Amino acid sequence: MAMVYTSGEKESILPSNSTNQLLPSDTKKAKVNCKKLCLGLGVYCALRVLYANRDWFNATDYSAPACPQVNAVTPQKNADLWNTLNDRISTPEFKESAINWLGGAVRVP
Repeated sequence: MAMVYTSGEKESILPSNSTNQLLPSDTKKAKVNCKKLCLGLGVYCALRVLYANRDWFNATDYSAPACPQVNAVTPQKNADLWNTLNDRISTPEFKESAINWLGGAVRVP
């Protein structure tokens, strides 16, 4: 039982004696609001996952290449040296020797 003190026209309940419980109607409202919030968050998350990579606000042309490539640059001066080096590098013997060189660089004794 809460103790009520009167002083003149005002009544006050001491905080230590008051019961801070919600009324049944308040708890029902809180549960309904919580359910609405959870439902709203669930719908939002589902839509974010479904449409994560879509760009609805920008009309872009997806048929054009995203990163156009330029032609390879080859030297005009010393073109014969360039061709000779490419011929030598493209052989299977050079590939095996390069693998041995690089493998030897990382071997631990």
